[in-house]
Amino acid sequence: MEDKKILMNTYTGRVFNPLEMVPDNVAIEDIAHALSMMCRGNGHLRFFYSVGLHSINCAQEAIARGYQTGTVLACLLHDATEAYIADLIRPVKNQLPEYEIMENNL
Repeated sequence: MEDKKILMNTYTGRVFNPLEMVPDNVAIEDIAHALSMMCRGNGHLRFFYSVGLHSINCAQEAIARGYQTGTVLACLLHDATEAYIADLIRPVKNQLPEYEIMENNL
């Protein structure tokens, strides 16, 4: 049995362990919902600009540049891990190599 202290409930009702990712527990609906609710820049913007909208804008730019489908999808999902482990501002992230390992594992 998993330690409940490391589990999270997602928007779609899944139980997710961010330290041990199981592909079947990842849902695009969870990613889309969570990223649409998160503000870029750790909230230090003059207006709300979601990580989800940023991701859509990146994908649209890739389409406009004629990039292949795989690249467009990579642009759309480049911040997907933030749905499960929130992003850190760059100066903090640079001091926490363990965070990058967790992020890469997701």
